[in-house]
Amino acid sequence: YANPVQLRTLFRELLLDALGSMQDGGTVRIELGEDEQHRLLLHMRSSGAAVALSAVDAVFRPFDREAKANRASAARDALSLPHACALARAMGGDLMAVPETAERVLVLSLPRMRGNDSAGR
Repeated sequence: YANPVQLRTLFRELLLDALGSMQDGGTVRIELGEDEQHRLLLHMRSSGAAVALSAVDAVFRPFDREAKANRASAARDALSLPHACALARAMGGDLMAVPETAERVLVLSLPRMRGNDSAGR
């Protein structure tokens, strides 16, 4: 089963990134779903700066210069996405940035925990 403290930390890091990347008065939207393998999909969308195609991998590296150039709050939360990505992968999931969109989009995928689902998946 997933560690509730790690899940809480993961979600906090995603929110810190979303809030830190947008201007005052911006918005954050969270969408939940599942893929064809019944993995949980969480789309975190914010009105912050989109991730450039050239920075898709860089935003997950701690203190990366390219990531800093693309983030208004890089000094404060340069570790938020690397930490979130490491936590997701430790739980058997992944975290990806969707480049070249009109908004900042991160997609978290996590496996469903066996025994917690009434459908038995």
